[in-house]
Parts: sequence; C-alpha cells; structure tokens
Amino acid sequence: MALVKLQAMTLEEFVLKASSQPARWLGLTGKGHLGEGADADIAVVDSSGDQAYLTVVGGKVIMLGGLVTGRGTTILTTNRGWREVQERGLRYQIVSLEEAGFYRGKAFLWDQ
Repeated sequence: MALVKLQAMTLEEFVLKASSQPARWLGLTGKGHLGEGADADIAVVDSSGDQAYLTVVGGKVIMLGGLVTGRGTTILTTNRGWREVQERGLRYQIVSLEEAGFYRGKAFLWDQ
C-alpha cells in the first residue's frame, strides 16, 4: 500500500501483483480471483493505516481487527513431496509445476 500512496502503482496494479499474478505463477487456479470455483480468500486493507483489517480464507474469517481467529495452514507441495507432508499430519495442496507460470517462461509479473 505504501507504493500506492507514493503513486508508484495504482490500487488495481497492487491488487494484481499481490493476488492474481502470484496465483498464476504457482498454477493455483482457485486463488487470486473471486470467480466461480475460487477458494473465497479475501483481504480487506485499511488504506489509511496500511494494515490488513480482515482476512478470509476458504470462506472462513481467520483474522479480524489484528486478532487471529483461525487455526492451521495448508502446505503447497508437488507430487514428489505430498507423502512427506501427509506423514506429518499436515493439510496440503498439490501444485503442478507444469501449470506454474514461471516454469513456462511467462513473465506474469508484468502481464495483465
């Protein structure tokens, strides 16, 4: 948000660079947007204080007013690593490196 305040980028550019583009880099089709099939992850930012006020992950409030209300995490792993994560009893999501944008030579950081 500091870059938006300094007018180094627009709010729209900030949102793209903080959400949809990283999701595309990692091949996470359910992240970075609020369209059909999305995970319903949302961050509400107080632009006057540059602080996140509310975060929702998977449709559940996990932080409100600076207080963490959620528990746990999801580990992103590949087909090579999921068994190791599963053996530790952790929740995981398998990502495909073939679908990940940065492994296909695409400069998603700058693409719209």
